[in-house]
Amino acid sequence: MKTILVVDDDKDIGEIITEYLSAHDEYEVTYVENALAAMNLLKRESFNLVITDMLMPDINGIELTEHIFTNYPKTKVLACSGGGSSGKLVAGMALDQALQEGADNALMKPFTEEELKAKVSNLLNR
Repeated sequence: MKTILVVDDDKDIGEIITEYLSAHDEYEVTYVENALAAMNLLKRESFNLVITDMLMPDINGIELTEHIFTNYPKTKVLACSGGGSSGKLVAGMALDQALQEGADNALMKPFTEEELKAKVSNLLNR
């Protein structure tokens, strides 16, 4: 079974992503609301994939991506962003930076269930 950690400060989005992926029998999905909780969980559990929002308070998704790349090099990262109130331009810049910091792929919000599942499947099967 593949393990996935979802990190998003927007609880509704985090739960939707978790629901989409939990429907797939091969995935065990855990959701946390911030990067600090993710970092603490990563110390105790290993994950095949971390799906993280970019724009979060305190520790952002770019810092989390950097942390995972440095400390857990076998863990894949899917960076997600809609830009929050700043919009698509900021989202695009955040996703570009996440890719430079070691994210394996990026996904612009809003995305469809099919887009999410395709990116996840691609990352977990390569």
